[in-house]
This record gives sequence, structure tokens and C-alpha cells, in this order.
Amino acid sequence: MATDLEFLDQLTAFLDTEPIVRGLTPRKSQQIDDLQQHGSPSSWGADSPPTSVNESDSESSSGVEEEAPTKRYKRRIDAAELSRRRQRYRQRQKQAREELRRQERELSTQVQVITETRKGAKTTARTDLVLAKSFWKRVALHQREQRHHVEAEKKRLAAIVNAQAKYIESMGGVVREFLTLPSCGYTIPRSVVYDKVDDRKWLRLKSSDTALYEAYLQDLYDSHGRVDKVLNECGIDSLPVNTISSLHRHNPDGGVEYVQLVNKFLQPFSFEDTCSSLWKIADLPYRHIDREVFRDIPDSDNTVAVKFRVKKMLSKDCSVSILKRVVARRFGHEDRVVMIWKVFWEGEGIFSGMDIDETAWVCIRPYCDDSHIGAMTETCTRQVPVQYLTSRKKDPTVQAFWKMTQEVNEEDEREIVRFLAKLLRNDCLPNPKVVLEE
Repeated sequence: MATDLEFLDQLTAFLDTEPIVRGLTPRKSQQIDDLQQHGSPSSWGADSPPTSVNESDSESSSGVEEEAPTKRYKRRIDAAELSRRRQRYRQRQKQAREELRRQERELSTQVQVITETRKGAKTTARTDLVLAKSFWKRVALHQREQRHHVEAEKKRLAAIVNAQAKYIESMGGVVREFLTLPSCGYTIPRSVVYDKVDDRKWLRLKSSDTALYEAYLQDLYDSHGRVDKVLNECGIDSLPVNTISSLHRHNPDGGVEYVQLVNKFLQPFSFEDTCSSLWKIADLPYRHIDREVFRDIPDSDNTVAVKFRVKKMLSKDCSVSILKRVVARRFGHEDRVVMIWKVFWEGEGIFSGMDIDETAWVCIRPYCDDSHIGAMTETCTRQVPVQYLTSRKKDPTVQAFWKMTQEVNEEDEREIVRFLAKLLRNDCLPNPKVVLEE
């Protein structure tokens, strides 16, 4: 390849240094230039005009003289052809060099990409996270939290299953006992029903809302007849005024234990306003979760029936609830007003089978002495648990249920006092003769 290039360069130098041919006419010189430009002698015939007779004679006489320029023309034609070949060769060489440079650039780019990938300089964000140690640490912590959550959920479900199994066993005993009773005309003595939830009553209360409301409406009249006896048993007369709450555990005659709460306080408002305001909150209007009001009741002006749910969080991942059904009735007398509440606490979820039958007596009467004028309210509440609760006092779930009922009672007490004070402030002004005691 180098030898060919040297030969072409020498040939070009030789042709460039050749002296100009003398004796040529201007016309022939023009033809030579055309030959160099077009590289073909065929253009001569097209460009030169036809010769005359005289001219042909002169041409024949000078034929010998024209042989020498013809050889030179041939050499120039060959040189032009060589020049074109050399140009084409150089063009091919140039294209080959450009192609090699392009391939070099592409290969260099690929090498750079591979090198940067190995170093991690151009990895994506996701790859960076995977390659980082902190990412694996976070993954491990997240998996540990998920495992703890699953274990806690497993324990909660196991507790629910155990509670349901015990509940089903207890209810099965109730049903078997109920089936052994005579089917005709069997009645339960009222002395047995008081302050006790036997299996038959429990089964009736849990059968349906309608059955519960009907049973409680009948119990309201029976409880009204016992109001004086209950207040005397509580020792309400011996309690000082403004006793907010007194908690007792009572176990009469070795029967089922029940919880008793006693309140006695003086309202610094008139007797009529106090009775009216207290009845407005008889259905616990501040309880809104899943609230339903029972409309089909007799004497709706003096009777209310409602149900709702109370929910609590025992732990971060454990939510519990209690369904409460409330029936209340107002009884008017000449010197006092008596209000009776019947409440059925029904545990749900892990609290299934943990139920309480509650009765509350409230007596409101006018009060007046040397330093106080207003309305005296005396309250006695008894919560009678089912046998399932009393037989498993040390069970953690039973203890959690009792704790929740106590918290709900404290909430109700605070809300009733706040709600009652708000109603009384809006409806009337306090008696100026009343001295409020802290």
C-alpha cells in the first residue's frame, strides 16, 4: 500500500514538471483542457466543426506533425485516470479511518459504562438501597415488627377462641338445664330473680332486643316497688350530703356477689328543674357509637329504651367493646320522683360471655334546711354479673372486663354531672340561698 502511494506521488510530480508542448493552436489547446476536465476524447467530435475540402488537404500534409501531440494526450489521459483512482483510494482510506474512529468511540463508551457500573457510580436508587447496609437493617427491623404484630394477633385470636369455648360450654349447660324444665306453667319466684342473673334469665336477655326490652319493662315496675327497701339497705340516710360515690361489694346470703355504688348529693336548683334536667339525660345522649333508639314502648313520655356500644383499646393492637342496652322509666309521687334504670352489659369479642345485669334507683325529693335549699338526689346502683364472671375472677380477660366497666361508670358519672350542670345553667338560675360545697 505504501509503495503504490509513493508511485502515484512520483507520477504526479513527473506530470507536473513536464514542459508545455509548443506548436499547438489555441483550438487544440482548448481541446486538451477539455480532455483533462472530462477525461474522454469523445467530446472532440461534438465540439469541433466539420472540416472543409481545403482543410482536409492541409490536415493530410500535417499528419506527421500531429503524431507527437497525440502521444502526449494519451499520457495525460492515463495520468488523469490514475489521479481519479488515487482520489477514490484516498476517499476509501478516509472512510475506513472514520469508521475505525467511530468504533473506537463506541467501544470506549462501553468500557466506561462497564467500569462505572462495577464502581457503583451510575446505579439506580433502588440498587443503592439494596447495596446499603442501612437498608438491610431497616428490613430486619420491619420484619421483626411484623413478627411481633403477628404474634400479638395470634395471642388475641387464641384468647377469643378460649373465651368463646368457655362461653359455648356455659350456654350449653343453660340450654340443657332449660330443656329439663316442665314445659307448662313454670314461673320463677321474684325473690330468686332479684339481684341475681340465673341461667334462664340470662338466656332470655340474650335472645333478642325485643325480648330484653319486654323483660326489662316488667322489671322496672318490680324494681319501683323495692326502691325504699333498696335505699334502706344501702344506708342512704346515714351517708353525708354530697357523697359522690361509695363502692361496696355485697354478698347477701352467700349468693352471687354484686357491685353496689351509692351516691347522695344536693343540687342547688329547684326540685322541678332538677327532675326535668335529669330525665333529659336518662338515655345517655352523649353515647353515640352504634346508637339505636327503641320506639315501640308504652308511655314514651316517661319511658326510654336505647342501645349503643362502648369501645376501648386494651393494648396497641387489641380493641374491645361492650354492647349496652338501657331501659329507663320515670315514676312520679307527691313528695318525690323515682327514676329506675335497667342496663344489660354484653361483652363482645374476647369479652363474649361476660355480661352484667344492672339496676339503678334514683330518688329525687325537695330539700330545705337552715342553710340549704334545692333538690336531694339519692342513687343506688347494683351490678349483678353472670356466673361466668364470678367463677373466673383471676382470669386476666375477666379482670380486664371489670376494669373497663369501672372506667365506663366513671365516664358516665363525669358526663352526667357536666351535662346536668349545663342544662341547669341554661334553664334556670341557681337559688341564691344555696351554699355550694366543694
